[in-house]
Amino acid sequence: MNKIMFVGALVLACVVMGQALQCYKCNLGLFGFCSKSKINCTGASDKCYNADGKTGSLLVVQEKGCVPLASCNTTDSNVAFQQVIYSMTKVCCEGELCNSGATTSVSVLAGIGMVTVWLTSLL
Repeated sequence: MNKIMFVGALVLACVVMGQALQCYKCNLGLFGFCSKSKINCTGASDKCYNADGKTGSLLVVQEKGCVPLASCNTTDSNVAFQQVIYSMTKVCCEGELCNSGATTSVSVLAGIGMVTVWLTSLL
């Protein structure tokens, strides 16, 4: 009887440990709008994150997804999007789908200003 319980507990532990962490994924969000879907994290990507990309004090882009622990709470200050250089800060969280919340919001007026600057740079 003890052997059966031990084997059952071992199998249950393997099943629980084998389940992947689920996070929300958003490859590119602009001006506070980030369309997201659910993904299973694989390999060393064991944390969910929200990321904000800023140029100066203006929020430009957002991301969500899975990253390794070493990439948590880091800032890459040399990222380019549409010929604008910005810094991307990844902030990790704990638990299933913990990155569901909105990233830092930006005012509509600031968003319109950024789009105007970007459009005029294309002309």
